[in-house]
Amino acid sequence: PHNINRIIILACGTSGYAALIGRYIIEKNTGIRHD
Repeated sequence: PHNINRIIILACGTSGYAALIGRYIIEKNTGIRHD
């Protein structure tokens, strides 16, 4: 298994809004920092 310290999400336009929701869910459920 790998240790994951942070996740980088790159998106623009409408997918950017989906990315905002996704990063909130990821941080809430895993505690992993996001950028």
